Amino acid sequence: AREESKISKGKSVIISIPSISVFVRYIDILETRKKKESELITLEAQQQIPLSLDEVAWDYSVISKKGKSSKRAVLIAVKKDVVDESAEIVRKGGFISSAVTLNLLCLLDLVRHNRKYKSREGIVIVDIGAESTGILISRGRHIWLRSFALAGKKITESIAQNAALEFSEAESIKKEGPSALSSFDETVQQNLKETISFNIENLISEVDRSITFYKMDQMNADPTLTSEKFKNFQVLLTGGGSKIEGFTDFFEKKLGIQVECINTFDGIKVDKHVLRKSQLSGMNTEADIIDQINPLLSVAVGAALRGFQKTPSPINFLKRELQVQKSSHVIKYLRFIAYIFFFGAFLTHFVLQRQELQINRTRLHELEKLSENMDTYGPQLEKISKEIDVYQGHGIFLINYLQKRFLWIEILNSVSHKLLSDIWITSFQGNGFFMAGKDNELQIQGTTLSYDQLNDFITALKESEMIKEVKPESVVSQDDVFNFLLNLKVKNQTGVKE
Repeated sequence: AREESKISKGKSVIISIPSISVFVRYIDILETRKKKESELITLEAQQQIPLSLDEVAWDYSVISKKGKSSKRAVLIAVKKDVVDESAEIVRKGGFISSAVTLNLLCLLDLVRHNRKYKSREGIVIVDIGAESTGILISRGRHIWLRSFALAGKKITESIAQNAALEFSEAESIKKEGPSALSSFDETVQQNLKETISFNIENLISEVDRSITFYKMDQMNADPTLTSEKFKNFQVLLTGGGSKIEGFTDFFEKKLGIQVECINTFDGIKVDKHVLRKSQLSGMNTEADIIDQINPLLSVAVGAALRGFQKTPSPINFLKRELQVQKSSHVIKYLRFIAYIFFFGAFLTHFVLQRQELQINRTRLHELEKLSENMDTYGPQLEKISKEIDVYQGHGIFLINYLQKRFLWIEILNSVSHKLLSDIWITSFQGNGFFMAGKDNELQIQGTTLSYDQLNDFITALKESEMIKEVKPESVVSQDDVFNFLLNLKVKNQTGVKE
């Protein structure tokens, strides 16, 4: 598909996943600095998410303030397998995943792009897909999410079961409404009408209950809010299920507020060549094609518009993975620079020593020639020979010195591989180089959010082939973090000489 569309490799892609796949929690946190806020959210996530944080991809967004000292945030998590599978499909297609977010949040970006809805007090987006229905309620920065399994496919299955029809026939009846019932007798027609009405009423009742719950929750959180504040809300329908004949009018009558389908392409110019390639059966005009694909492409268009938003919806399940990748690249770069520096220093000194040695050999050779005829040059030759021995000794000392330095780099590299995600090293202390025949010591100071993480880190260090002993010197708890001091004994390296 990428080759047919002539899209080059390496383009960034935004992935959206259905809200039925995610876990949502609303939490209250204290007003604090951004760095501290992230730490508090992480601790809350460990308590609120029913799975280990290693098994999920998660992110959060602050959605409102609660007085002067606290604020409310939405915490959203999804199984990491769901994100990994989606990212792998994108990778195989030759693209790069820049974000993984929710279908509903892509729809929110689409709505925010449309100036038509900016005057509304709030927006209720109802995405009626095949497998699930998602609801997003937005009022200012505040967002509220919910999803349930009653959707287009279940309605079609109910019609097929009650009228003993094939799935495709039931799907046509669902979309076309009364005009598709003329071929049935009156009893079957009445039965089908009741089945469709029953399922639609159930779906609308779920949406109505969600809106009512949201109103009560908001009024409980802010006593100054009244029901009048919610009268200027507008319901926007999208997804394949929103194409059911007469669905919008039925929705509006039931809820008593304004309801309409999202106009996906409002303010967006669609390439005529793209429309011609669609080749939808029975679609004679471009307007017919746009009307048909309008609810089907709303999520994709909303995802594409993220790049044009000044403040797009903040949830990105790849955020932490991208941060880890960035940190890993920085560490690898710094390590590479360190190796280059020490190798350059070693090479420079080695070349200089070789040059000095070659010069003295030349001088010795000339003096040896003179000594054949003049015994008086003997003492000078002896002096030059001693100088050569001194230079050779300097060279051996320099090689041993650099070898000791390189061993420290290997130890620091070993420690960095054992470092866990919630542990930060603040300082290393130890001898500048190894002492031969001794167990050298190293002190590590750092900070962690979890005592368990520190124990895991100590256990990992003990498993290192280069570390003989790890002894916690002190662990001090301060402001929800643990400051620690570890003493490490490094095994005697037999290859090091004095």
